[in-house]
Amino acid sequence: GWSNNSVTVSLSATDTASGVAATYYQLDTSPVAQGTRLTIDTEGVHSLQVWSVDNAGNVEAQQNVEVKIDKTAPLISHALSPLPNAAQWNHSDVTVTFTCTDAVSGVASCTSPVTKGEGAAQKVDGTAVDNAGNQATDEATVNVDETKPTVTGSLSAPPNAHGWFNSPVTATFTCADQAGLSGVASCPADATLGQGQGQSAGGTATDAAGNVSDPFTLSGINVDTTAPTLGGATTTAPNANGWYNGDVTVKWSAADNLSGLDGSVPANSTVTGEGQNLSASASVSDLAGNTTNATVGGIQIDRTSPVTTATAPTDWQSSTVTVTLKATDNLSGVAGTY
Repeated sequence: GWSNNSVTVSLSATDTASGVAATYYQLDTSPVAQGTRLTIDTEGVHSLQVWSVDNAGNVEAQQNVEVKIDKTAPLISHALSPLPNAAQWNHSDVTVTFTCTDAVSGVASCTSPVTKGEGAAQKVDGTAVDNAGNQATDEATVNVDETKPTVTGSLSAPPNAHGWFNSPVTATFTCADQAGLSGVASCPADATLGQGQGQSAGGTATDAAGNVSDPFTLSGINVDTTAPTLGGATTTAPNANGWYNGDVTVKWSAADNLSGLDGSVPANSTVTGEGQNLSASASVSDLAGNTTNATVGGIQIDRTSPVTTATAPTDWQSSTVTVTLKATDNLSGVAGTY
């Protein structure tokens, strides 16, 4: 019973005896008018009273004609549940609910709620129709990402055969999100690890929809940047003049407080030969590959006895004889002549 355009009303009167003298009408509260045709333009529910008078003066009882006009489209809007985040993404299914209103003829139909799962830029169209046949449409856009991002990582270099580094190592992370969805919003920052044993680095990634990845960790990272210690000492002391007259044994001691020695402490060194500044050297490495060299020097060895000559007459003397002794030594020097 509704029209969505202007309505033209045609009136037709009949009288079988004297004939129709005039036809009258009154629209709502407007003044009474005479005629058989009128056009109603305004929206609303109109009451049109119509009657005719014949030539004998008989007046017809008024008839009421109801005319309903609604030219205005209904209103339609939508709401998303749950609401998207600031990046306009959801990480769970989204229901689009349409709300339709019409102030004149009333709503005849409104699109039912629609639920959308994972996908980007999904269009949901809603339509409102009022009782006059006017229509309005509304479009919602839904972005749903229900898949967690992923994290992988690697070190800037591989460890040595013992599982150690001897310089700082950097852990680098790569994050990814399923193609066509919200994309990575955050990824663990690179981390540089210095000296320490059993260290780890990692974290989680977040996509633009708010999904958080499973934790990812690079663990068991061992870094030793400190060389081991190495020292040596002779096992016997030199004489009072600082000299030895035979082989000298140097005993070594070594330690590493982090990765540990790669092998055992160097074996004792034996210094042979003669000289004023003899030495012994050794080296030691730890499991991280750090190496220390050490030398014990200033060792003096003189294996050759001094030579003494005596100056004296070789034949018989009849008076006191003075014997002159002269000692020489080409290395440590003469300490005493007896």
